[in-house]
Amino acid sequence: MIQRCSDSSSGIRARALSNLAQLVGFWSSDDKYRDVLKEVMGFGEVEVEGGVNDILGERCTDEKPNVRRAALVLVTKLTALLGGNFDGVVLKTMGMACSDPLVSIRKATISALSEVGLLLCL
Repeated sequence: MIQRCSDSSSGIRARALSNLAQLVGFWSSDDKYRDVLKEVMGFGEVEVEGGVNDILGERCTDEKPNVRRAALVLVTKLTALLGGNFDGVVLKTMGMACSDPLVSIRKATISALSEVGLLLCL
C-alpha cells in the first residue's frame, strides 16, 4: 500500500493514502500493532529509505487536490501514532499548503497542523 502512494495514477495515489490513513487510525489504538505499524512505515529504530515522511512531503504538494487532501488526512491520523514526530520538511510543506487555492485543502491543512500543534504542546 505504501508503494501505491507513489503510483503514476492520481486516483490510486489518493486511494492508497486514504486506505493507509484508515489503517493507521484503526491500528494505532491497539498497543499490539502500534510498534509494528511504526516499523513498517519507517518510524521505528531503523531508518527506512522512502518512508512515509518522504512520501508525505511529496504528496502534500501533489498536483491533484484529492491526493493533497488524502495526504493531509494521513498526517492527521499519524499524529496520534507518532506524537507529532514528523520530519521538518513535512511540516514546512504543510505550512505551504495553508495557501492552497482550494478551501477544502486549506481546511484539511489547518486541521492537520492543529493536531500536530496540540501534541507538541502536551
